[in-house]
Amino acid sequence: MFCDDHPLHKPVILCVDDDPLILASLGEQLQRQFGADYDVELMDSSAEALVLLAELQSEQIAVPLILSDQRMPTLPGDRFLIAAHQRLPETLTILLTGEQHLEAVKNALNHANLYRYIAKPWDETDFLLTVKEALRSYQQRYQLRKQQVHLEQTNQQLAQSLATLQATLEATADGILVLNQAGDIAHFNQKLLTLLELTSTPGDSLPEPAHTVELSAAAALDLDPLIPLVQQQLQQIPALWTLLQTSSPAPVCQEFSLKTTQGDQIFECYSQPQWLAGVFNGQVWSLRNITARKQAEAIIQHQAKHDALTGLPNRVQFDQALNQQLQSAQQSASRFALLFVDLDNFKSVNDTLGHQVGDRLLKYVVQRLQACCRQGDLIARWGGDEFVLISPNLVQEEQGAALAQRILDTLTPPFKLEVHQMQISVSIGVAIYPQDGLTGDQLLFHADTALYQAKAQGRNGYVRFTQALLPMTSS
Repeated sequence: MFCDDHPLHKPVILCVDDDPLILASLGEQLQRQFGADYDVELMDSSAEALVLLAELQSEQIAVPLILSDQRMPTLPGDRFLIAAHQRLPETLTILLTGEQHLEAVKNALNHANLYRYIAKPWDETDFLLTVKEALRSYQQRYQLRKQQVHLEQTNQQLAQSLATLQATLEATADGILVLNQAGDIAHFNQKLLTLLELTSTPGDSLPEPAHTVELSAAAALDLDPLIPLVQQQLQQIPALWTLLQTSSPAPVCQEFSLKTTQGDQIFECYSQPQWLAGVFNGQVWSLRNITARKQAEAIIQHQAKHDALTGLPNRVQFDQALNQQLQSAQQSASRFALLFVDLDNFKSVNDTLGHQVGDRLLKYVVQRLQACCRQGDLIARWGGDEFVLISPNLVQEEQGAALAQRILDTLTPPFKLEVHQMQISVSIGVAIYPQDGLTGDQLLFHADTALYQAKAQGRNGYVRFTQALLPMTSS
């Protein structure tokens, strides 16, 4: 059965002839042969037939075939079929004629979608076979048109999906790269070109950033011609290309560095595998420039372990360094010195000259402390005007005292601070591992004890810790 879009009405075969006997015969033959699948409409007037066609068209009822006699009283068959064709261009027509109306047949062929003309009188078998072939032809054409419409709609939806996909890819801050199962580039977005400073023309090893590609309905295809070139340029970045060729059915996340016109940049690469019917079909890579984030993390990490004013390690980093030094000294059976350095009467500088001058003085003090230390020595700001030093790998215990004396000598010359010239002194407490303590807490306590003894002795000097400095305890 012919399948039409209209769910309630069968398609119509229209017969037009002004001879009642011929019209009745046509109706009887067509009804008997095709009545199960088609409604047969009989009209004896071309004008009324056109009115009927208008009604059928308004009701969206298909008319696959129109049969018309040539000799009609008001409107000849060829002209009627031409008028009908203008209204229903897909409908096939058959012209019935009892004479040789060659001009009418030619007219209908050229302008009325004429399928065939049948001469009167006709053989019923041949007539019904012709009608059957015409209906089959119409059905085939109808199905083809539906397929074409469906294909056009599908293509339009696909184009829209591709445009949406491309717009989505371009809206992200990440560079997107799609690789097929063989590891070749299947697609990418414009951001990738900009991110990696790739161009659409070969040449420089460090090319200029690519120009923006205008998005359109066919934007998903705009970058495809550049795929071979982009793949060639990516292969010139061995670290990245080797990473991209990592074929893994599981997601991969990795970082790599790349020299660009902006300097060394850090990129984060993340892959998502593609699966089709349970078969690994390729990977989608997203690339993001994380240089700014890494720099921010480095700043935060540095601030967490360093003093904001002097840039020296703070207590957190000092504690870590002291524990590492203890482990190293234990393993190598070596000595190291721990020194507490405190500026004498520094509070008066802040009180009389202000904290800004005091801060600058502390920075100059740090510069001199660093100048008198060996490579490998560690200086940390303990807080306020106190500093703590670790000097590892001492050959003799006396080297700790020698370092303390160098510090005193280095800090003796006056400091020039703009219009101010001032001379300071420091007090230093010295403790030596392992003689003066086996743990960090012991060494810190004993160096601090020696520092307070240096202050008690008049400041501007150093004291090496001894057990005699500890308060006596009653037994």
